[in-house]
Amino acid sequence: MELEISAYPAKEEHWPSLIGLGKTYYPSGHPALTEKFLKWFYLDNPAGPAILIAAHENDLLIGLVVLIPVTLESAGTIQRACYAVNVLTHPDHRGKNLFVKMIRHARDYLSAEGIWLLGHPNPSAVPGWKRQKMEFRDLLHLYLAKFRFPFSSIREHEIRNLKQLRAIPDSFFVSLAERQDVHVRCYPEYIQWRFLDAPHKEYRVVAVESHGEFLGLRITRKFKGP
Repeated sequence: MELEISAYPAKEEHWPSLIGLGKTYYPSGHPALTEKFLKWFYLDNPAGPAILIAAHENDLLIGLVVLIPVTLESAGTIQRACYAVNVLTHPDHRGKNLFVKMIRHARDYLSAEGIWLLGHPNPSAVPGWKRQKMEFRDLLHLYLAKFRFPFSSIREHEIRNLKQLRAIPDSFFVSLAERQDVHVRCYPEYIQWRFLDAPHKEYRVVAVESHGEFLGLRITRKFKGP
């Protein structure tokens, strides 16, 4: 048996093997087991198609890391990057150190292209990431939004399509690009894809204004909780 790890762009012809591997991990009804979700997540991204880091043994897909392109920016400087998501290994082939081998392959592939590798691993995957010299940021903290006071000058309207997103003043996106911190580049087509077109979750995109001046966007989704 010969193990082969390779990198290639996602295509619709890959759906059967991706869904087949996904069924060994995801429960029935999970979005990742549908072609609609895979097309949205892997192909429709305005930053480009996903890259599959795939481990094959005798032409059978036994391991996967999906690299989702994203554009970062800081003070007007652009940096290409990819998020590593949907990391899977077939249960019959665990113990072969596939995770570390695939991450190493992803790192080398992206490094040769000058692309940053990003990840948000679960606790069990952290040791493997650390062995690949991954640097970790501080944990994010969750906050609840404060309700708007009555008679406030703040006005809101929901955004439902790309035309409305493109109507947002260019100065808003310019101000984001000029921020000094490294952040995901925000532009109408990205917001449309990431939130309005998402087939698995319902997001609400709201424009916030005061006295006719555009202040920003608030993006939320419903969740079950106390």
